[in-house]
Amino acid sequence: MKNFYVLKVTTGFEYEVAENLKKIAKLYNVEDYIINPMVAEETVVKIQRGKRKETKRKCYPGYVILEMDLSDEPDDPNYWKKIVKIVLSAPNTVSFVGVKRIDKPVPMKKSEVENLLGISGEKKELKKKFTTIDIEENDNVLIIDGAFKNFEGLVKAVDVDKEKVVVEIDIFGRKTPVELLFSQIEKKIKEWKMAKEIKQIVKLQLVGGSATPAPPVGPALGQAGVNIQQFCQAFNAKTANRKGEVIPCIITVYKDKTFDFVLKTSPATYLIKQTLKIESGSGEPNKKKVGKITKAQLKEIAEKKMADLNANDIEAAIRIIAGSCRSMGVEVVD
Repeated sequence: MKNFYVLKVTTGFEYEVAENLKKIAKLYNVEDYIINPMVAEETVVKIQRGKRKETKRKCYPGYVILEMDLSDEPDDPNYWKKIVKIVLSAPNTVSFVGVKRIDKPVPMKKSEVENLLGISGEKKELKKKFTTIDIEENDNVLIIDGAFKNFEGLVKAVDVDKEKVVVEIDIFGRKTPVELLFSQIEKKIKEWKMAKEIKQIVKLQLVGGSATPAPPVGPALGQAGVNIQQFCQAFNAKTANRKGEVIPCIITVYKDKTFDFVLKTSPATYLIKQTLKIESGSGEPNKKKVGKITKAQLKEIAEKKMADLNANDIEAAIRIIAGSCRSMGVEVVD
């Protein structure tokens, strides 16, 4: 019986692995068992300044999808082991997702195949199409095409699937919502920011909802000419739901003394200490342990940090957090 399986491979070698598997299947005369290895792709449509640009990218870096028949043979009930061994003999393969390298692979569910890979019936195309636009609700935009060309308005709704937005414009003194295509609008604030010249980038770690003009905020932003009180108010408002949490903040200061800032997830060491309720790590992590952390707790921290980690998947993120634990003298347990 044919099913789809997910094969983990070395990131960056997905296409090479897929091609090698086709050659290997032909070489070992198992093309009826190893069928059509594929790399899932998505077409991303970006709309900038009213112009559409299509680019392709891998949906799942580090993975190859392949259809296989792992049915038992009448004269060889373990024939699947031969097929798996042939697949894993290809360079840059790691293992099948969900099982150890020596175990029988687990097929994808039909719903997963249809929903995640866009495969329906006999049409086996691992392709998706997404449209992205640098527009959000409450953005100021300029209409660049159509009956309302050169009108300015405020975005009230964004429909990515239909590639449309609802923009509120002023017509004869009345606020009127109009429906427009992505290609008919342009974000005004984006051009304004691009025209600015960056003076300095300041990186701070602050407690959520508690920024004050006192150090480190005052000295760091004062010498950059930033309105410190304005920053504190903006930071505290944006982090009101993260009170008491240590938050890395990257502040971009422009030549005209205006600023933007981006918030990151809390440092891994802080999250580990919060989880274990300890004040600090060990000064001698190899000799003195300060606590134990479970794999479930590791995963929870990794999920929070995933956006800021250089990791392709949650397993890689967990390994990074586990490394931080070891450097603090925290023992990882089941």
